[in-house]
Amino acid sequence: MYETIKKRDSKPKEQNIFNYSNNGYIVLGKIIQNVSSLSYKEYLTKNLINPLKMFDTEQGLPDGGGFKSTVDDLLKFSKALRNNFLIRKEVLAVMRTKQSDANYGLGFMLNPKEKVKKFGHTGGFSSDDSGLGIASAINIINDRYTVIILTNRNPSMGGAKVLSFIINHLQKK
Repeated sequence: MYETIKKRDSKPKEQNIFNYSNNGYIVLGKIIQNVSSLSYKEYLTKNLINPLKMFDTEQGLPDGGGFKSTVDDLLKFSKALRNNFLIRKEVLAVMRTKQSDANYGLGFMLNPKEKVKKFGHTGGFSSDDSGLGIASAINIINDRYTVIILTNRNPSMGGAKVLSFIINHLQKK
């Protein structure tokens, strides 16, 4: 696996430059499998899907490939994060700490300079040769609001406009 990732993963020309890569999540999935002695899917089902009753959620692509889910299940996930059900408050604080100039924490995209603080993640993949991808965004704003956007296209298009509208409205409060 290392040789495959080494060939595929392009390195930034300069050190300390952020370069997002799903390969890190794939490696994390393999680590989880080795430590837990469960397949990645079994581990997620036992420790995430079943405890949160996210029964409309399933693994998308293997390991770092995301999930297929619904708004209701993603809201359960958001509430579990905010209520420290999944991870301790101190761990979430570290995950929400900026790790690079790209405003990225440990698994979360951040906006540390804005008045309205948010963290979340978005993603997508091409599901077939047609180029149709599934993309989503989940953002937790000021630890009070959750915005979940599910689209069948890149969320940076219409979904980002919806999120910006909501954030602008909250900044006026």
